[in-house]
Amino acid sequence: MESGPNSIRGMMYQKNAGSALKQFGRSLNLTDKTLLLYLLSITILTVIRITALPGWKLQLAANFLIFAAIFILALWDKRFHSRSSRFLHTFYPVFLLIWLYPQACMLRHAIIAVDLDPTLLRWELALFGQEWYKLLPQRLNLFWLEFFHGAYFVYYIGLGLFAMLANARQPEQVRIYLFTLVATMMIHQWFLILFPASGPVYLRAELIPRGVVFIPLMNWIYANLDRGGGAFPSLHAAAAVIMTFFAIRFFPRWKYPLLLFLAAILTATVAGSFHYVIDTVAGTVSGYICYLAGPVLYAYFSGNDSQ
Repeated sequence: MESGPNSIRGMMYQKNAGSALKQFGRSLNLTDKTLLLYLLSITILTVIRITALPGWKLQLAANFLIFAAIFILALWDKRFHSRSSRFLHTFYPVFLLIWLYPQACMLRHAIIAVDLDPTLLRWELALFGQEWYKLLPQRLNLFWLEFFHGAYFVYYIGLGLFAMLANARQPEQVRIYLFTLVATMMIHQWFLILFPASGPVYLRAELIPRGVVFIPLMNWIYANLDRGGGAFPSLHAAAAVIMTFFAIRFFPRWKYPLLLFLAAILTATVAGSFHYVIDTVAGTVSGYICYLAGPVLYAYFSGNDSQ
């Protein structure tokens, strides 16, 4: 057995390396770790299914850049702990979703080669009896279609806005919200890969008029950012439930206007022919389950991290 100065230096080096690694891990919050785990899983899927993914080079490059950016941002915040570093480290996941959701939609045929809309439509008719994703848009005038498209759009802003407004006074609740939101997004994005469905978006050109403000805006978003493909369960509905119930935690006095806002978003998913009714119902239920489970998981993993 080796002894002496070299072995002592080796042991000290290993101890220092382990300590540095532990400190580095502590600079990552639970939301960082959740995102890194998701990115790792998506990257593995991309590597396994390279031959079936025409844009695999872009996806791998983007994932590696995001990996690096998360680590750098966490270290920057740990070292300087300035207002700007703290804000970016807290809220970058909201902006990152602009890439992660479309990426998941691009991967939706990596495992199952076709969309499963025929199955969903059978369930839809069996449960709800009508094609409400067709009938509702046809029964609404331009004012109400603009209104519901506006609610659908404001959802994107609300994902970050309520938390940003509450962050100064309720930073811990904001961290719980962001962890819950990100975990929900990641679970649903993996589900859309395992159960691909495009929804009724292809009918919008036929059913929805050109509009004035919010209809053209949503048309642009779906043409350039959100290409659709993750219909069931509706991530829009699930995230809206989480956003609304946490917003009520942040601002209890806004409870009833926020619930009306949620109702408008959920109605808009069908009124705008973005989703089938079954998508929205399933997303509402799964979102509420995630809303209940998220804080529990946050408390459990935070307790483990502190040990």
